[in-house]
Amino acid sequence: MNHKRLTNPFLFGLVVILFFSSALSGQTQQYSGPFTIEKYAGIAEYNYYLVSKDTVLEGNFKMYRSNLDLLINKEDSSFLFEGAFKENYPTGDWIFQFGDFKTDKSSQLVNYQYRVNINGIQEEAKGKIKEGKPDGLWVYAVNHIKDSEIEKTTFKSSIAFDKGIPQKDFSIENEQNTLVGRFLRNGLAHDQWSLFSSNAMGTNEDWNFSDGILKTIQINDSRNKSIPIYTLKNSNTKTIHLDKRYLNAIQLQIALNGEDSIYHGNIEQLLKQNNDYYKKIDGILSRLGKSTFSPELKVKVPYYPLDSVEVGLVKTIVEKNNASKKISESLLRNTQLNILKLSDSESFYYYNVINEITNTFVNPITNFVSYNEQQIVEFVPREAVLQSLWKGKIPFPKTITVANDVNKEESKKTYELLTEKEYSFATSSSLEKIALIASNVEKSLVDIQEIVVNKLTKEQRQQELISLEETLILDNNLLANYIDSTANTIQKKYVPALQSIKAKSKEQLSIYATVKDNGLKLEKAKSILACNKIYLELAKTTASIPVKVDSLQKIYIDKIWNPFTATLMDEVIKKQITNAYEKVVIPHFLEQVESNLDCIQAKELNTQIIATHKDVFALRNKDSHKLERKLKKEQNPKTIMELFHNYANTKDH
Repeated sequence: MNHKRLTNPFLFGLVVILFFSSALSGQTQQYSGPFTIEKYAGIAEYNYYLVSKDTVLEGNFKMYRSNLDLLINKEDSSFLFEGAFKENYPTGDWIFQFGDFKTDKSSQLVNYQYRVNINGIQEEAKGKIKEGKPDGLWVYAVNHIKDSEIEKTTFKSSIAFDKGIPQKDFSIENEQNTLVGRFLRNGLAHDQWSLFSSNAMGTNEDWNFSDGILKTIQINDSRNKSIPIYTLKNSNTKTIHLDKRYLNAIQLQIALNGEDSIYHGNIEQLLKQNNDYYKKIDGILSRLGKSTFSPELKVKVPYYPLDSVEVGLVKTIVEKNNASKKISESLLRNTQLNILKLSDSESFYYYNVINEITNTFVNPITNFVSYNEQQIVEFVPREAVLQSLWKGKIPFPKTITVANDVNKEESKKTYELLTEKEYSFATSSSLEKIALIASNVEKSLVDIQEIVVNKLTKEQRQQELISLEETLILDNNLLANYIDSTANTIQKKYVPALQSIKAKSKEQLSIYATVKDNGLKLEKAKSILACNKIYLELAKTTASIPVKVDSLQKIYIDKIWNPFTATLMDEVIKKQITNAYEKVVIPHFLEQVESNLDCIQAKELNTQIIATHKDVFALRNKDSHKLERKLKKEQNPKTIMELFHNYANTKDH
């Protein structure tokens, strides 16, 4: 058990000393301070001792919480757990209180104390515990409080126990109904359990037990109906707790008998309420020490245990049906398919096939999966389970016929289910039949899914292609308009290069128009879009060359002293560099642009033009005497660019 850290340093040190002392002497010590159990956080006071560093509760225990400030300002959730432990087992008298209260904020002074009225709900459970189990009479009540007085009781359970085993008569009631019944000394339900309604005379519903076996449920209304439950055709029975699992088994048995439509489950509601309240206490006590507080209300059920082969069949049924359910749900909820089926007959047909398979096979087998999750398959005969899934009309067709024309409701088409092997009803057991159906359904849905997904993919590609083609036209027009407008303002020697880029873009569209396969068209369209972006960048870079030349001419001018005029004059410096760039490299760039570039070459050339300008710009402040000597006779543009780059990126010494 974890103790909460004390906030007061002195108290914390005291607790550490007490723990250390306990470990040495084994004496019982005391704890008082913050404590948390599940969602309940408050103050705890208890005795304990340590055994091998484990906390063992011994003696009185009290945990509580209430907050006056919260009560006055908003709402307070209070609680009180009080009793005792012996060697970590809850024992003796215990009380549990849970309250949710508000106040009207009015107060009065009584015996020198201010008192406020409270309104809300208080749960209270009281009784004895022996060796961690309820012992003697336990009463659990839920009271509505108004003006600090009990206005009404909305739930009350009174059960006598002998070390956790219910004994003799009991009663459970809420605002509408009261259930009374009795148990044998071994805790088995016995005789008649009767439900009395606060709005009617006599019993409303009776459960008739015989030594733990629920024989019939009597509905005492205008129908006066007796529903047979367990007829004991199977002598093999199993004793289980009267819990949620058993109540689910009863619901299944009623459904098997075809009576679920007239059964309202009023007794079930009371039993579930009672179980939930006892679980709340059990959760607290089991966290504190050694406890099994859940009431051992016992019943018997017919028992049909699963052998190893049947366990394997159940596993197959669950796996196959879960896979089928996942496929059917994903397709039936697919937005694209739901839209497409409104206009496309093939999509309409397959949607109907999926829907029919789901309703006819997947949903019924899902009920079986639910029975397995509730662990109640072993409480009913296998054949009865099979019959219940399809209300006695087991569907084993190899074909499903559905509407296949979105415009003609009378038009039908048959789908043949895929099968791994022929149906053999005469030799197959009930679980084998269910497993066979589940396997064939999954196989069919996987096949349909592949067809539908391929169709949806094609449709999606078609829509994507339409969108891409619209973008292609826009991008091509954008490039053409840019080149046309720029050609009217730029020097004539640059115009052929720009017009070459425009022609190349137009040529790509002409080639694209000849492609027939939609799959190839989609990939080609994506490629052209990427290429057009590169061509536009190259066009902009080409059009910017004159501006860059002007900027270089300005930075390659220096002030030189003229002794004849006795003034400073502008003079172009490093002429070998600027001449090589303007008269050799730039014409080379323009020639390359005009030489029918593909996308890769266009991208490389664009990068090269930008990088070369950067290198020439950097050479202005470099020691370039050796470079200028080399450039005097050099006419190869690639060599010149290489020299530019090497000298621009060499550190001066």
